[in-house]
Amino acid sequence: MVRIGKMITLFISFLIFSASVRAFETQSETVNEFYAAYPNQLVWFENEKLTMEGMVLSQLLADFGLESYHRQTSNSLSFRDKNYTQGLFVLLEKISISQSKDMISLYHSFSNAVTSNNLSSFLESIIPPYNEFHQLRVMIRVYKSNSLVPWPKSKSQTFKLGQRSEDITQLRRVLIALGDLPAKKVSDYRASIYDPDIKIGLKSFQKRHGISQSGALDEKTALALNISPNQRIEQMQINLWRWLRLPAELPDRYVWINIPSYRLNLLEFGDSVLQMKVIVGKPSTPTPILFTELTQMTINPSWTPPHSIVFNELLPLDSKSPGYLSSQDFELRKGRGTSTEVIDINKVESHRLATMLAEFRLVQAPGRKNALGKYRFSIPNNRAIFLHDTPAKKLFGRNERAISHGCVRLGAPERLAKYLMSADSRRLELERAVRSNETNYFNLVKPIPVFVTYYTSWVDGLGVLQVRDDIYGLDQDGSEHENRRL
Repeated sequence: MVRIGKMITLFISFLIFSASVRAFETQSETVNEFYAAYPNQLVWFENEKLTMEGMVLSQLLADFGLESYHRQTSNSLSFRDKNYTQGLFVLLEKISISQSKDMISLYHSFSNAVTSNNLSSFLESIIPPYNEFHQLRVMIRVYKSNSLVPWPKSKSQTFKLGQRSEDITQLRRVLIALGDLPAKKVSDYRASIYDPDIKIGLKSFQKRHGISQSGALDEKTALALNISPNQRIEQMQINLWRWLRLPAELPDRYVWINIPSYRLNLLEFGDSVLQMKVIVGKPSTPTPILFTELTQMTINPSWTPPHSIVFNELLPLDSKSPGYLSSQDFELRKGRGTSTEVIDINKVESHRLATMLAEFRLVQAPGRKNALGKYRFSIPNNRAIFLHDTPAKKLFGRNERAISHGCVRLGAPERLAKYLMSADSRRLELERAVRSNETNYFNLVKPIPVFVTYYTSWVDGLGVLQVRDDIYGLDQDGSEHENRRL
């Protein structure tokens, strides 16, 4: 181990020198340079067997979907050792990008771990410590057992109690394989009969896929059932990579918003103390992935819509229905604070509005018609994204809620406001502000971290795999529209 430690130290020195004159070469070339520095040495094998660290790395590569590095077809220990190291370097490169870490620093850590015979600690340090991450890894392995058999296709159809069909036999098998129906020993004849168990199983499947729980084999349910275990494994692996984005340790208290699940959770020491439905951006105006913090709460906010909404939506509406903007309490403003000049929009002809916006801002006054509702929560970012209330409460009754312009609308903003002020001496002041129509600002004494995330599959607290629609297509194209502020 000392000799290989020297070899890696020499290699690190070579990389530092090379980095100053040229970019890194391909991973394969980098690995060859790594082993050329000191030949005939192995990192992951001892006595012709995988070491414990080698087995940990092998399973990690398999769980991440780096199969070409995990599957070893050669009998050459040297080749296999290089393959594992190359897989590790691919993983380190991903960590470097996701966490904005210096690649040379990661190589140094690896070198030190080998030199000190402490590879196990190094591997532990690069693996996200979150329980959800480990649960998803376990679920990937569970689904791999289902991937060994052909996956049947279902079609939308209506069954009646007592009806017998081979399609029902197939549906029962699928629901049992996915864990939505407990396995029971029944005859082939009995398995082909539609009974209440099938409906219960379908409701379970629909619930964990974010589908309306009708218990019927409708089109959306059939499409979800037709996604094979291999496809689900790929989806889980994509989400597994996303856990690398998070800091090594989450704060004691934070807000967690998962865009595809349309949910907000506020957690304290790992326990959820507040949950609510949210509305997120539609695919054309997606809510960005954000790591930021909640710094301020505004009661009775005004709303200054961005130019895209003003010129693409509001002005055309007012042109089509003159007086629309006035009816929604919009006004023209110029200047700030006590020097603000306000013009009654009712006194401005529609065709002049666009011209006047070169000098004035279109602002919606506080009140029951305001698009931000009673509460606005500031989360600093460069995309003008807020958490806020909405007067359109009925929209939270929808199952699919990707309908905003990008901001996150809250189903129960008053509960979040009450929580934020629960231990604050200004809580009575907050109550008075809510009862009034005046705009009031409350800066948080201690800002709360906010994570706006994008997970289309995860394992919940009961060990059940949850799956949601990839509403922004990020699972398909591999891109992440991320905008961090921490």
